Amino acid sequence: LTEPYDFIPVFNKILNKHVTEDDFINNYDINKIYGITDDDWENITNDEGKTIKDLFLDTCRMRKDAPLVIQTLQRDHNCMCITARNRSECQEITRKFLTDNNLSWLKVRYLNSHDKLEAAKQYNIDIMIEDNPEVINKLAKNGITVIAIGCNWNKNTKGENIYRVETWREAGITLMMLLTVNKFGGIRKDLKDKYTDR
Repeated sequence: LTEPYDFIPVFNKILNKHVTEDDFINNYDINKIYGITDDDWENITNDEGKTIKDLFLDTCRMRKDAPLVIQTLQRDHNCMCITARNRSECQEITRKFLTDNNLSWLKVRYLNSHDKLEAAKQYNIDIMIEDNPEVINKLAKNGITVIAIGCNWNKNTKGENIYRVETWREAGITLMMLLTVNKFGGIRKDLKDKYTDR
């Protein structure tokens, strides 16, 4: 749901780095790119005493068209957000973020890890929108259709059950195509090729 690179200027300032979006090409490991540890997320602070974890969450902006797509889909489908942000303060920030973007009604499932496969099975998820390449691959290999929303870290994530898009508008079009396929069977080859061969 969030813009992928909003945290970079904030982290660069606090950590005195010159990281760019290009540093994330096929690399999802923020710790490795910035040379920090999991403990640093709680221990490194800015001048106001906010941790880099809090600043990371504070800088998140909603991707363009995401609320419109979700609101449109919710009319006929059951939509939910599955997130690994399970700490209580993360839950509060997530709820506020959704409310501020007119999605206060959206169901949210908070996980203790990035492994979303069990949750997808538990909640009978047919189609998932995701940017984490490990999650994308694991879901797709287990038969769950995934719309890979474009980010530098998942540029080479391709395969069966994976549909690549760059924007939420494209995600909405792809979702409608896939849901129509589920309802009526078959898929037009030109549409499948457009979104799977990127």
